[in-house]
Amino acid sequence: MLIKNGDEYQGFEVKESSESEIVLKNSKSITLNLDKDKKTYFTDSWYFQTSDEGKGSTSPQGYIIYPAKELSSPGNYTLRGFPFDTNETLSDGFGWNAATFGGFNYPVNKHKDFVASENWWGERLQYVEKDGQNELGNSNPGNHVIGEEELVYSTRPFSSKYELVSDLELNANTTPKELGGMFYYKLPGLENRMLPLETTPPSSQTL
Repeated sequence: MLIKNGDEYQGFEVKESSESEIVLKNSKSITLNLDKDKKTYFTDSWYFQTSDEGKGSTSPQGYIIYPAKELSSPGNYTLRGFPFDTNETLSDGFGWNAATFGGFNYPVNKHKDFVASENWWGERLQYVEKDGQNELGNSNPGNHVIGEEELVYSTRPFSSKYELVSDLELNANTTPKELGGMFYYKLPGLENRMLPLETTPPSSQTL
């Protein structure tokens, strides 16, 4: 199955699909449950958890928000993302990467590339205000509605060296041509599933 622009995936619509990046945005607005005991799902297993209303640092009606993901194997447990306070966070500050959300693929040896501000690899989840009205953040801390296309999930492929290349300590000159190079590409996707690209790198490989 190929991913292409316009495809729907668990409440998201594919907006960009290329060999370098896939971008999905929520196709419907999301109203957050401001209740510490309730979850607001935005995929089948990813959700936003908040504090009760008014539990932000300075209120009025501000709150804490973070993404989370449920896993059932092995055993039942929850992966949580970094929490943000709507009283203190600017509207463009609600974002998570592999270092701030345990639900994302995170190869620790590639940390530098996964948290880079530019030319980054891996996954990102970001709130992006579209119209300047009812935005999340300190200008309107009580707002708990994420508008259509304001929740953006992006994923970019990252390279991994073939085990054979590492084991035999091969380099660009000694790597067999049949291997197609020293590296192959992995593309992390929602819920750690592979999102195939419409045009994939020739050495692309699923997770």
